[in-house]
Amino acid sequence: MAKSFYPRPWMTNAREKKGYSTSDLAAKVGTTRSHIWAIEVGRRTPRRELAHKIARELCVDVGNFMRLDVQNEHDISRAQ
Repeated sequence: MAKSFYPRPWMTNAREKKGYSTSDLAAKVGTTRSHIWAIEVGRRTPRRELAHKIARELCVDVGNFMRLDVQNEHDISRAQ
């Protein structure tokens, strides 16, 4: 079964609004540029601690990370 990706354009928008590059955000939250990119494009889901750090740095609701994942899991289970 192919893995589905759930992009997070809200994260990219919030990062850019703050004037941060992926490298800038990565340095501020203690991860790598490629990890930030993978989270933004939906290839990775951050662990709870990292999600909280990113949310604080970008001034967004940490629940944004969970909402898409939960909604998509619900959609998948209904389709089966």
